[in-house]
Amino acid sequence: MKDESAASVSLYETVHRQGMWACVEDDAANRASFYESMDADTRLVMQAVVRRCPHVFDGIKSLVDVGGGRGTAAAAVVAAFPHIQRCTVMDLPHVVAEAPAGTAGLSFHGGDMFEHIPSADALMLKWILHDWDEDKCIKIMERCKEAIGGKEAGGKVIIIDTVLGSRADDEDDDKTCRETYVLDLHILSFVNGAEREEHEWRRIFLAAGFRDYKITHTRGIPSIIEVFP
Repeated sequence: MKDESAASVSLYETVHRQGMWACVEDDAANRASFYESMDADTRLVMQAVVRRCPHVFDGIKSLVDVGGGRGTAAAAVVAAFPHIQRCTVMDLPHVVAEAPAGTAGLSFHGGDMFEHIPSADALMLKWILHDWDEDKCIKIMERCKEAIGGKEAGGKVIIIDTVLGSRADDEDDDKTCRETYVLDLHILSFVNGAEREEHEWRRIFLAAGFRDYKITHTRGIPSIIEVFP
């Protein structure tokens, strides 16, 4: 779910004379390759999420995967947690139009996450917020807060993304920590995005009106951040 109206110009756009998302969407081969690579990454990430962090999905009956592409992450969730009765994949209309037909347990919704997000017990954003600057992240999170309601509703936002510098307790974690900084440079170069440290995430959540959050680390680059209104 990409907005090409960003004021700053990425290194990628400087070299190619158009933004990365435009390059993806304008060429069928690039688009197919991009979606296939994202699906492959999603399968690996979600395998770790559902195995190591099943508690994150406890008590959820309805879920919206915001910017969920062709539904790979959402499909992994509904397969692992059949108590989720309604799972909606939201992305731009032309993206969900390419979703595989007959994906069991999923519905698809074309829309703009900066304008409106369908209501649910929980929202999931996997590798979404690192594509955007802080102001746009705050706007996305404000729309998320509207979709899940207030504290009394018991909803939450599930963010699967990087938390920089949050773990270096052993050799494996130190390697993962270094890799997250490399990813930060990649995101900056391609879309002027950013990986964030915990205090930067906290600033976004508070600015968007959320009151609390909890971080759970996986054995890999992404962490899971549960954000509560």
